[in-house]
Amino acid sequence: MTFPLRFGYLESFQSVTTWAGKADEEALRNMPSKVRSVRETQKNQVESAIERRRNLLIDRGVDKARVRKDPYLRHLQAALRQTRKRLGALEALEKQKEALALRKEKLAEEPAEKPPEPPPAEKKKKTEKTKKKEQP
Repeated sequence: MTFPLRFGYLESFQSVTTWAGKADEEALRNMPSKVRSVRETQKNQVESAIERRRNLLIDRGVDKARVRKDPYLRHLQAALRQTRKRLGALEALEKQKEALALRKEKLAEEPAEKPPEPPPAEKKKKTEKTKKKEQP
C-alpha cells in the first residue's frame, strides 16, 4: 500500500540514510519496512496527522458525530491500525529471535554427551515348534 506524500513518509525513508550519505547499518541489513525505527516514525506521523485533522474539523465547527465519520480521518485511523499491527509482528519476531538465541546458548554450554544408544534389538519370540525342538 502506498501512502500519500502528505503523511510525510518520505521523511521516514530519508531517516534511514544520514546526511553524509552513509546508510544506517540496520537499514542495509533489512528492508525499511522491517526496521522498527521506520515503523515507529510512521506511527508517530500518522498519529500527528490524525490530531491535525481532528483539530481542523473541530475548528470548522463540525459536530463530534460527523468527525468520527470523516472519510479522511477514517483512512488515517486505518493506517494507524495497520502500522500498530506491523509493529506487533516485529515485536513477536524479536521475541522469537531472543528465544532462539537463548536456546542456542544453552545447547552450546551443555557438554557434548555421548550419542544416544540405539534401541535394543528385539528378541525373537519362541514359537511352539522351536520349543519342541529344544526339548530332547
